[in-house]
Amino acid sequence: MSENTSTGEVSPAENTTTGAVSAAPKKPQSKIVRWFSIVVGLILMASGLLKVYHVFVPELPACTSASADTSIHNIFKQKNVELTSLTNIKSITDTSSEKTCQADFLTPAETGTIYYQISKEDGSTQLRITKVDTHPR
Repeated sequence: MSENTSTGEVSPAENTTTGAVSAAPKKPQSKIVRWFSIVVGLILMASGLLKVYHVFVPELPACTSASADTSIHNIFKQKNVELTSLTNIKSITDTSSEKTCQADFLTPAETGTIYYQISKEDGSTQLRITKVDTHPR
C-alpha cells in the first residue's frame, strides 16, 4: 500500500486485504430438520439393504405372476388340454419357502378349480398342481 505523504491517506485501489473473506456464520439446523434427515436416511438405507437381500435370496413369484400363468398353461399343454382361461387366482398360504394358490379354469370341455404350489427346489422355482376339481360344461 502506498501512502500519500501530504495527507497520510491510503488510496482505495491500493486498499486490499490478503486474508480470507469471512463468511457469514451458518445458522444451525433446527432439530426437526435434523431428525427428518436422519429418518429419511434410515428409510433409504433400509430400502437399499432390502434390495441387496433380494439379490442373494430371491422371492418366490406371486400366484398371479406371469411365470406362474405360463407354467400352468404349459402343464395343460403337455396334457393335450386347451386352457381357455384362468381366473379368480388367489393365494391360500404364503411363506418364504412355499406358496399355495387356487385358480378357476375353463377348457372347451370342462370348468373347474385347480390348486397349486410354488416352491424352490434345487435352486429353481417349481410349480406343482396339487389338486384339480372339474365339472363338465
